[in-house]
Amino acid sequence: MIGAPNMLLIGALRRDAGKTEFACALIKALCRRGFEVVGAKVTTMRPEDHAFHFDVPRRKDLLSGKAKYVLLEEKRRCAKSDTARMLLAGAKRSFWVVASSAHLEEAAQALLAKARPTDIVVCESNSLRLVVAPKRFLVVDREGPGEESGKRSLTEALRFPHEVIRLEEDGAQLRESAALAAGIFSASP
Repeated sequence: MIGAPNMLLIGALRRDAGKTEFACALIKALCRRGFEVVGAKVTTMRPEDHAFHFDVPRRKDLLSGKAKYVLLEEKRRCAKSDTARMLLAGAKRSFWVVASSAHLEEAAQALLAKARPTDIVVCESNSLRLVVAPKRFLVVDREGPGEESGKRSLTEALRFPHEVIRLEEDGAQLRESAALAAGIFSASP
């Protein structure tokens, strides 16, 4: 297990629960407190995922085992991707990591090497919790109907200590939850 005392890891109880929305609110709250933030999204590819993740770079190489992981730095602040939204929220750098499940730990080490020890890493991923011990594992869920996640990564990740953040449609509640979560880091370095 990789210790990551400068990481806030965000998972979700279902699809479209608001992970990226919460991550961006958290990045804004941390930046307001004077922290420099690195944003990240980690996608795990398993051999049985051959019918999913069509937008993943080097998808065939990852599924065949030719590639262990792909680490891409987002440079476009105008794109609509989750990692671009993190840059727009104030992250100084943002990464999309796609890893085969067998090489998730190696990919996590490569991601953490991109951040300075004083940076706060805000990362979206359920599966990363299986190999990383973050400062906090925050699991978001949106009130109301939604598609329940049947993802194995979620079931496995919830075995570890976590806090559930229930998001409502109220933007003030989102900002309040993010500010509280940001408060676990005492003061600007």
